[in-house]
Amino acid sequence: MDFLIDPFFYNWLILGAVFLIIEVATFTLLFLWLAIAAVILAGISFVFPQMPLTTQLWIFAIISVLSVIIWHRVFRKTQERIGDKKMNNRAARYIGRSATLSEAIVNGHGKIQIEDSFWRVTCERDLPKGTNVEIIAADGVILTVKPK
Repeated sequence: MDFLIDPFFYNWLILGAVFLIIEVATFTLLFLWLAIAAVILAGISFVFPQMPLTTQLWIFAIISVLSVIIWHRVFRKTQERIGDKKMNNRAARYIGRSATLSEAIVNGHGKIQIEDSFWRVTCERDLPKGTNVEIIAADGVILTVKPK
């Protein structure tokens, strides 16, 4: 292994920097924890320079796996709690809101205007233009309404 630099902790610092560059390019947060594990191991190999490479690899693997597990259990659950589950489903955001029909519902189909957009709506019964309705469901780009 002539390609490795001596003292060995520099190799771990370089590997940590490579993982950090990959993290910046991909932003997956996985490589961040691998970079942190490599930097921690650089510190350990600086303090214990005679540690065998196999031991260092085992320590790196253990630190990497533990840090990813901790990240997954703590931070991912936090992100799921504060994340907006309707972020990519704009129509679902309107469920529960009220609107006024901008076009009469005829044969179960009509239109409403919400903010700056017109939405196709369905209803079980025909309603005249100007009726106040409540949005009760969303299916793709079609909203289901009921009279309020």
